[in-house]
Amino acid sequence: MSVPKFDALKVMRDLSQNFPSRARSLTRVAVKQEMRKEIEKNQKHLGETMGIQPGDGELFINGLHIDLDVHNPFSILDILRGEAKVLEGLHNLGIKGEHQAKLLRLPVNTVDDSYALDIRHPAIMWMNDIENDQVYRSWPASVQELLRATFPGVIRQIRRNFFNLVLFLDPLQEETVELVKLAELFYKHKIPLRIGFVFVVNTKDEIDGFSDAGVGFYRLLNYIADEYDLSQAVMSIDSIYNKVDVGETLSADTISAYMKKKYPKANQERILGSDSEYDYKRKDGALFYRKSGLGALPLALFNGVPLNPDEMDPEELETIILQRIMDTTAAFQRAVFTV
Repeated sequence: MSVPKFDALKVMRDLSQNFPSRARSLTRVAVKQEMRKEIEKNQKHLGETMGIQPGDGELFINGLHIDLDVHNPFSILDILRGEAKVLEGLHNLGIKGEHQAKLLRLPVNTVDDSYALDIRHPAIMWMNDIENDQVYRSWPASVQELLRATFPGVIRQIRRNFFNLVLFLDPLQEETVELVKLAELFYKHKIPLRIGFVFVVNTKDEIDGFSDAGVGFYRLLNYIADEYDLSQAVMSIDSIYNKVDVGETLSADTISAYMKKKYPKANQERILGSDSEYDYKRKDGALFYRKSGLGALPLALFNGVPLNPDEMDPEELETIILQRIMDTTAAFQRAVFTV
């Protein structure tokens, strides 16, 4: 700290590369009490907010976290060049000083032409709730956990609904079986992902759940939600589709057999028949789907943003969703860092 500013980096490099030979002379350097307190304060703050302990090292450039296990000197140089272009642009606009520093921390990623849908729609049946479900109670809830150091590729388990996946499904399509099982896989492995379903079924006023498996499926979910609770209804989706093999579709016989085994005392005619009292909100999913203007089913929204049709392959979707979580985490990290 006693050397001129333009020599500081040179001295730091010399000390880090030749520490054993410099250690003895360093022990003789008197450290001011004021500086000692500042270092201890910084260590405490970094440890509590980012999980950075004394001796650890992290690199941030204008609020952007640089993973040194991923980046090399050349990629870091590209980042610096990009930041320099932004700095030059701000300078040309006459923005300097504190305002310039604040603007530099803002994300400047190219905005694509995608859009996001409001995922608070009542037609969505949520499978889980990261913030309120008991199974996630042991997870930390602070947004500062986003800045805590982890191993590369590790998804942080934070008790917040940061990541949301909504699947628009026709219960009678073959792809639905694999997509439901993928959702079950995410849930069982405790991926920090809130999962919701929008079931698009037949909207005819008078229809029999014994002849239309999609309608029967929806009425059964309403029955379970009414007689037991919504969480059990949503979890039963997995149980029902576990009776359907990949490559096959859901049938009315499958639903009837499931009811006989799971709810033997239930009156199937009253639940699945044309005069069912459990037919409410059946049209909501189809109405939401039509108003959204989305393409052919099945569809998925990640945090409200529709996935491309070529991303809906069940074999590839798992990797795509996990990558979306990692990419979105980086954006959240920068937002938290700049607050």
